[in-house]
Amino acid sequence: MSPAAGEQAGSHGEGKGVEAERVFIGAGCNRVVNNVSWGACGLVAFGAQNAVALFSPLRGEIVTTLPGHKAAVNCTLWLPTKKDVLQARSRETHYLLSGSADGAIMVWKIGSGKGEWAADLQAQSAPVAEIWLWEVGTWKAVGRLQSHNLTVTQMEFSHDNTFLLSVSRDRHLSIFSIRKTEDGVEHQLVAKHEAHKRIIWACSWNPFGYEFATGSRDKTVKIWCVKDASSVKLLATLPQFRDSVTALAWMGCDRASNAGILAVGMDNGLIELWSIAGEGHSSPISTVCLHKFDPLLCHVSTVHCLRWRRPDSSNEKSAHELASSGADHCVRVFEIRDK
Repeated sequence: MSPAAGEQAGSHGEGKGVEAERVFIGAGCNRVVNNVSWGACGLVAFGAQNAVALFSPLRGEIVTTLPGHKAAVNCTLWLPTKKDVLQARSRETHYLLSGSADGAIMVWKIGSGKGEWAADLQAQSAPVAEIWLWEVGTWKAVGRLQSHNLTVTQMEFSHDNTFLLSVSRDRHLSIFSIRKTEDGVEHQLVAKHEAHKRIIWACSWNPFGYEFATGSRDKTVKIWCVKDASSVKLLATLPQFRDSVTALAWMGCDRASNAGILAVGMDNGLIELWSIAGEGHSSPISTVCLHKFDPLLCHVSTVHCLRWRRPDSSNEKSAHELASSGADHCVRVFEIRDK
């Protein structure tokens, strides 16, 4: 008969003996638990019907479940393996492979931040990380764009829909030209560039031109422009932020001077506003921090999305509005007024 939770079982034979204490019972699974594996990150993965569960011995609870399989999960394997435990403990991310009875193998990226764990099903090849173009109205697929090797994190069309900008976990940005013809839609990869040292989480176009911004886990925001419709040029790099940049939104203010405001959201929930002006061709582009939001008004965790709303043109006193959403399950709306 097995000991109860927290109960110790001792060896009373010859020698020093050992003591064993049960710290967790994986109850609650609706099917047989088929396997268990211990990762170098300290988490235990076990597979059952249609899902993988991750258990933290330190917290004594299941921290997350990974759904997606359509049959019983028969095996799990951590990368790096326990053989690499000394090197692996310092890593921010780990990979978990899970295989099920229907022949499917899934690769999960397990990341830690602020003491929490999160898992994502990751694209690991170009065909899986491709972008599909759909025609509104007919809802037919009119194009499949391949450039990235890992999950695409964000996409955005330019103000005139001439270009599509995409960024990815592979640290690259891609620019595609999009043109609608009588025969359908023509698309072409204009430029692909390794833009940051870490995952690129966000991107945003200048509403007045072909300048755009990218934000990354490397805590930087870079300003670029499409040059001669065939390449990209780096115009400026903002001073390093305090945390990973996870959201961007560019609002145009004055077309004549190509001036606008770039809202920057971070992994710590904070938001900043930056002034971006100039074209960067004949004269250097200027960047100035306009405002750092009071932390008490911001999110308490990752800013996922930022979006601007222009003021009512019929009311000169109306303010710009900025909406933000975060991992804290909140949506916040801010009024931005000139001093």
